[in-house]
Amino acid sequence: MLHEFLLAERDEILALCSKKIARLADSMSSSDEMERGLPVFYDELIEVLRADIDESGEAHNNSIESVHRASAERRGKESLKLGYSISQVVHGYGALCQAITQYIQENSSETASPREFNLLILHIEGYYKAFLLLYRQHLKSLLLN
Repeated sequence: MLHEFLLAERDEILALCSKKIARLADSMSSSDEMERGLPVFYDELIEVLRADIDESGEAHNNSIESVHRASAERRGKESLKLGYSISQVVHGYGALCQAITQYIQENSSETASPREFNLLILHIEGYYKAFLLLYRQHLKSLLLN
């Protein structure tokens, strides 16, 4: 199960992701919220993957509304406050996805099932969408003022 692997290898994957993000950091500001946010987001990914599996090990057909909207909106607002571009946000979340897939390829003989990987991607996309909605609202307010 992917969620078990991600939980067991949490520190190593987060460290790899931090290295990837550090390469982007030259052009990005940071804050305590954004630094704390990565492990929180990672744990939410594990929670979504775990919630998709019932006690018998069978996959549920849960909707992807399990995206943690309040957390996504908080990170989106912080990203706007720091002046992150859409590109920077996409690259930041992409770094986590890359870190996970790279770490799995380099350190595990098992692979994620297509369903697990789809859930992972859909959850990350939920954060993109939350940021894009906030970004659009921000641009509208600038145009109206």
